[in-house]
Amino acid sequence: MQRGVLSGLITLCLTSSTVWGLPFKCDKDQSLCEVQNKRLTVGDQVGVFTEDGQLAAVGSVVEIRGVSRIVKIDRKWGQLYRTYDMQILEDEKAKNPEQFFRVITPLPKWLLAANIGLLNISVGDGFFGNSLEGGVYWRWKRETSILAKLHYISASGEASDNLGSSAGGLKSELGSFGLTVGLSEVYMPFSPVSLRVDGELGVTNASVHVSGGFDEGQVLNNRIVDGSGLFARLGASVIWRREGFEPEVGFNFFRIQDATGYGLSIGVTKAI
Repeated sequence: MQRGVLSGLITLCLTSSTVWGLPFKCDKDQSLCEVQNKRLTVGDQVGVFTEDGQLAAVGSVVEIRGVSRIVKIDRKWGQLYRTYDMQILEDEKAKNPEQFFRVITPLPKWLLAANIGLLNISVGDGFFGNSLEGGVYWRWKRETSILAKLHYISASGEASDNLGSSAGGLKSELGSFGLTVGLSEVYMPFSPVSLRVDGELGVTNASVHVSGGFDEGQVLNNRIVDGSGLFARLGASVIWRREGFEPEVGFNFFRIQDATGYGLSIGVTKAI
């Protein structure tokens, strides 16, 4: 009886309709792929799966070349990479893949982004304010994108760093408009919730007003003054991956001229 059970398990493994980890390569258009597997025959259905098991494409074997099989990709939901796996599919699963598998939501080539935020700038007793941003992402390769953003910052606070107690706290206001460019990386891109990390560098033009007619450079220790200066930012956002608009919540550190700050933001992105 034990021999019969063992024989049955071996037969099941050899004749199973699902095989994991078949390496493959595709042509430039990813319409035809080649996989080495003698068990496949013309007409067999296959699926291409990401590293975390989400379906990226389905196809069928159309030609046999020695030990190689040529697979025609019939449906594709995203770019195919060599790190993905090809599996043999049952006919029903190949015909209705959305009913049996999680289908990937691919990263778009172009992406528009907009968000609003609350921020704190380390000037005097602290500047508190808000920001408004808009930008575009261009996917460069895989999960890496090049970004460009416009930002507007409005903040206010009190400062009396160099004027002594006679001046007391001085009401100070800041408005700043600028442009940044940078790189963006998405982690867990095919999960319902993804993480995006952005690094940006650019310029900003600030307008500073201090009450009482005092010189803003003296009051603010020249950390922020009227005119153009450096703007740099490092941020991370949690994104809800879905069709259409994708909401996100972010946290970032930034440097505006010679002052540092941090902020929270909410926003949306949309493929174009």
